[in-house]
Amino acid sequence: MERLKPSGIVTLTTDFGLADHYVGAMKGVILATYPGATIVDITHGVEPYQIEQGAFFLAQAYGTFPAGTVHVAVVDPGVGTTRQCLTARTSGHYFVAPDNGLLSHVVWDTPAKVMSMTLWIARRR
Repeated sequence: MERLKPSGIVTLTTDFGLADHYVGAMKGVILATYPGATIVDITHGVEPYQIEQGAFFLAQAYGTFPAGTVHVAVVDPGVGTTRQCLTARTSGHYFVAPDNGLLSHVVWDTPAKVMSMTLWIARRR
């Protein structure tokens, strides 16, 4: 699989809501790491822990972004546990999400390269 040119866009899909600091903190971490990133909120209104709803919203939106976009999705009743984080690449897009089915609609019909974040980090070194 050839390497994609990053678009500089990072999308966020979460069940965080907007009543606290979590979305802002997440954006701060992204911008501290990639100061030139353009961050786009798909939604932070996924009903709490509704993985299927988050998977649907992500699948409906990601294709409208240019190739090389990174899509970060967090809808996870097990956040903070030992659940693995996945990276995936399909249809010219990159995805980062917990290993809980959140990427199921994205990789359902198209070939995808999926691996655990731990393995991805080890391969990048």
